[in-house]
Amino acid sequence: MENEELNNRINQALSSLDGAERAAPAPYLLTRINARLQKETTPGFWSNAFAFFNKPAFAILVLCLLILNLIVVSQKQGTDNNITQNTATTKYDFAINVSSMYDVDNQ
Repeated sequence: MENEELNNRINQALSSLDGAERAAPAPYLLTRINARLQKETTPGFWSNAFAFFNKPAFAILVLCLLILNLIVVSQKQGTDNNITQNTATTKYDFAINVSSMYDVDNQ
């Protein structure tokens, strides 16, 4: 009995496909799909910016600027001593002038 019932179910499943036809797509479906794909693949601002930053010429430019910056900083370190000495004397001169301005006895 089980084999007969199984065969009946198989025959029913196969007979349900008798009237089946090939599915037809909606009109202009391919045109709409292509339009959407072109719209999504249009590069935006950030895509263009990252593409520019990934170029080797940009990397070389950044490297040259970094080296130039290091050279300028290393040359300025030798002259920093003179600048701090001059500001230290100016700071003390100002302190003397301020204390004499607020001294009530001198007026």
